[in-house]
Amino acid sequence: MGGTLPMKPILIERAGICSTLQDLGRPDGGRWGVPWGGAMDHGAHRLASLLVGNSPDLASIEMTVVGDTIQFPEETLIAWAGADLGGVLEFQGRALPLPAERPVLVRAGVRLRLGTAATCGCRGYLAVAGGFDVAEVLGSQSTSLRSGWGGWQGRALRSGDRLPRGMKSELSQRIVASITRRSPPPARSSFSRSSKSHRSQIGWDIGCPARH
Repeated sequence: MGGTLPMKPILIERAGICSTLQDLGRPDGGRWGVPWGGAMDHGAHRLASLLVGNSPDLASIEMTVVGDTIQFPEETLIAWAGADLGGVLEFQGRALPLPAERPVLVRAGVRLRLGTAATCGCRGYLAVAGGFDVAEVLGSQSTSLRSGWGGWQGRALRSGDRLPRGMKSELSQRIVASITRRSPPPARSSFSRSSKSHRSQIGWDIGCPARH
């Protein structure tokens, strides 16, 4: 039963320059005089969505040049694809770079801090298992800034926004179960001096499955 319940909203602690909810847009919108819109990089949006078990018809957060700082109030399955914005996961004074193009299970209380695009590309996509509980407009959750509708209140995200989440799919739940089975037990009070062990223990603490 718990898998069918909506999750707690995620908190946008600090918004980037122009972060919006985007899906594949409105390809049939021309008949109503509405622009296609949607994610600027369909491939990255699709990849991030696939990694968390979402349909690409569910919106992800599109971040442009400067990313957001986001806090997760409970365990959450996420994935990042697209431009490298230097994502870092922070938890209880520890930090680990956000792995790109793979599912990551973050614990309750983890903060994701995204910075500025430094190399290739300027737009990245954060998918969250279950997507976001926002209404569709003309068959899409995408934000249309020019029209002022879609996405989250028809605008770019702002600091302090709390985004309601949708229900996780059966595939999302299977991905979570797979990560949990492959992860080591939670670290206790101390860390090994070995950098590999240190990364593994931190990785579990903030939810990333360990690499061996």
